[in-house]
Amino acid sequence: MIVVQLITLTACFVLVLIPMIVLPAMSGTRNVHPPAPSVMAAIGESVHFGIDRILLLQPTPSLSDMAAEHPDFWFIAGTADGQEISFGQVPSEPDRIRPALDHLVSLEILMDNNGGTANLVVRSLDYPGGPVKLAFSGGPTLGLSKLIPSISLAVMLAIFFFLALASIIAIPRFINREMRGLDAAAKAAGTINIGQRGIRIPEQGLPAEVLTLVHAVNEALERLDDAHALRERFLADAAHELRTPLAVLTARIETAQPFEGQDHLLSDVVRLSALTTQLLDMQRLDLSEQRLEAVDLVAIGTEVVADLAPLAAAAGYQLELEAPSAPVLILGESVSVERAITNLARNAISHAENRGSIRVKVSANGAVTVSDDGPGIPETDRARIFEPFYRVRPSRSGAGLGLTLVEAIVKKHRGAISVGASATGGAEFAIRFQAWPGKPEISAS
Repeated sequence: MIVVQLITLTACFVLVLIPMIVLPAMSGTRNVHPPAPSVMAAIGESVHFGIDRILLLQPTPSLSDMAAEHPDFWFIAGTADGQEISFGQVPSEPDRIRPALDHLVSLEILMDNNGGTANLVVRSLDYPGGPVKLAFSGGPTLGLSKLIPSISLAVMLAIFFFLALASIIAIPRFINREMRGLDAAAKAAGTINIGQRGIRIPEQGLPAEVLTLVHAVNEALERLDDAHALRERFLADAAHELRTPLAVLTARIETAQPFEGQDHLLSDVVRLSALTTQLLDMQRLDLSEQRLEAVDLVAIGTEVVADLAPLAAAAGYQLELEAPSAPVLILGESVSVERAITNLARNAISHAENRGSIRVKVSANGAVTVSDDGPGIPETDRARIFEPFYRVRPSRSGAGLGLTLVEAIVKKHRGAISVGASATGGAEFAIRFQAWPGKPEISAS
């Protein structure tokens, strides 16, 4: 944008300068008529020194033609030793400068001429025989009073043409080029979120007016990423350090002599251990750089159902799997995908009120649904169901991070998750993964 502004300001300055300053200044030259170079050439060819340095005049055809075209043309030629010749009808006015002619090198004055004005020009010519001073008037002139305004008008017209051309072609191109950089920066800014770090706004092609601001924003994003990484490492370290004391406490409670409230205390410690494990899983997920590759959803679904079938049966459920016979390949990381489906199935086992069936369905389009026959999730709670530590029924057991971890895994895989109601009125969670494109990718941390 700065280029467009400079071009526009320069053009406007020139357009204002010429009519307001240059042309009025040129009006002072309306009575100035410098002699044409042909005048000096014609006089120089006609005047020469003869034998014994006698100053002679032999009019050439060019001098005669000039006199015919300009009847008022005349000149006087003189030397330092007093020789003088003249041509044409010399008026009486030059007599006033004849005594000083030898001392003049160049002079142009405006003198009276029969009620009018005429330019009197004094010049000096060097010949082999010595210098000759000339005084002349009335020949052809350059006519600056007409030439300069004509040139100024031509310049102004050229500038107007240039501005019109720039307005039609150049300025739109400049603006489009600058806007491309701004569009790219805006798109990059739109992808910034707390779950995907490392994003920076591109600085290439940006106007100088916003480049400093964008650079400062990128530096701020880098500081936020560093601070977020420190916080994540602290939480991961804290969760890791808590696991050993909790495991020791669980073992001591289980091996202690029976006492009142032992079962409740053990249940609380187990819940705290589960919370610590889920916190550690979430921090590991944030800090790790996962290599996404081909993952078979059918194989993972089969394994999850086989592993959780005894737990579901003991809780009074029938765990079912519905999947195509052919593999369903998605872009993912097998351990994380298995953990997400397992958490959904465990959530159904914990909250479907120990009745009916739990269905895990794998679709050919890369989607997985987990549904149950329980009381379901009210619509007013569905928007917050993935928030950390949020529970639809506070009395229920659980750490409150299982669904949060599922959502984090899905976002890590650039997929989508939704919650709704099953055909029987229970809860139904649906995950949609990206199909396998045929080449590995690295998920951004």
